Amino acid sequence: DYTVEKKIEETISGMEAKRKLFSDEVKRLTDANLMTKLSDRFAYEYPHQNLKNLYTKTTVSELKMAGMHEKDEASARLFEEKPVVPYLPKFLKGDERVSGSMRGSAFHKVMELIDFTKLTKEVNADAASAEAYLREQMEEMLRSGRLSQEYYEAVSVPKLVAFLTGRAALRMAEAARAGKLYKEQPFVMGLPASRLGDAFPSEEMVLIQGIIDVFFEEEDGFVVLDYKTDAVSTPEELVKRYQVQLDYYSEALEQISGYPLEKGAKPVKERILYSFKLGREITVIPEKAGRTSVLL
Repeated sequence: DYTVEKKIEETISGMEAKRKLFSDEVKRLTDANLMTKLSDRFAYEYPHQNLKNLYTKTTVSELKMAGMHEKDEASARLFEEKPVVPYLPKFLKGDERVSGSMRGSAFHKVMELIDFTKLTKEVNADAASAEAYLREQMEEMLRSGRLSQEYYEAVSVPKLVAFLTGRAALRMAEAARAGKLYKEQPFVMGLPASRLGDAFPSEEMVLIQGIIDVFFEEEDGFVVLDYKTDAVSTPEELVKRYQVQLDYYSEALEQISGYPLEKGAKPVKERILYSFKLGREITVIPEKAGRTSVLL
């Protein structure tokens, strides 16, 4: 058993060991060169303190948020975590509630799975036909297990129909039939660290990763399209949130395609935000062009 006597014995033993450690005899036997090296190492200060906040890999979303904090702290608050907002579609049973992020994921999943090769001009031009087309596809997604019941119930059919009867959907359908429609495409690109801050050296490389919702190729260039379910009141709000994100998506796509260095490579000619909340397309002007505006 652990007794008081045992505790006293351990304390005395520890004090004796400490006394020996700091005795003149120990100091005399200590390797002076070794002690000097150890002291130098413990006193070492990293000469590149400006790089302590530099990460080697990040995401487009993180850069978007960092950029908003630097430019406008009030605008940065747009990205703070929002409380769960009740969303009760007519077919949702019981007291279940769907978070905004989950609802956004459900919309993205349905849009990823829709077969746009079957969206004809006639279907695009008629809301009833577009709804029938959508419901048939969603039922098949559910039966095949590609779409969960939770996601199936979280999306708004009228909002999806509004997209399917718009101009962007028809352009996507034409690109799909030509084999030039690409959905949920991940990418990684390298940028000089100096692009992320003046204190970082240009010779350091940072990897940026992200996923483009949709892009498609037309005769004179690529079109980047991003779906948004944010609860905004105006197109300008959405542009303020996602301008930086679209800039990086466009740059990544042009890097991958080889534009402008490779012969025949095409530029990103158009960037579109589609707001399911507003039910409209928003064409965004590149910020690098010196403008931050929208074409409605």
